Amino acid sequence: MPEERKKLSKKSLTGFILSLSAPFVGGFLWYLYQVLDVQYSPIPGVLAVILFFVPHVIAIVMGVIGMIYSIKGLINCHKEHKSGKGLAIAGIILGRLATLLFALFFVFWFLAMGIVI
Repeated sequence: MPEERKKLSKKSLTGFILSLSAPFVGGFLWYLYQVLDVQYSPIPGVLAVILFFVPHVIAIVMGVIGMIYSIKGLINCHKEHKSGKGLAIAGIILGRLATLLFALFFVFWFLAMGIVI
């Protein structure tokens, strides 16, 4: 009798995809910001600052949400004996790295601008 395949945890897969795509989405939006030359355009200063921060905030939020889904997926894999434990662990690691990377960018940017945190 063939062995039954375990179902893949959807939360693990979702967390992995979100965590993996966070740096790419943030980097792509940052690239668009650079290509559009927003800092030298006639856009008002507040809008330029918002467009500068939005890609990084999106990447941080996606990394955190991906990490949360991956943790829930890991718990789900353990409780319901589903597959996807490796995806969940990879999602947790990638989510932490994406969040840390873009959060460090904010810290270094504030330090470079002389803004006290």
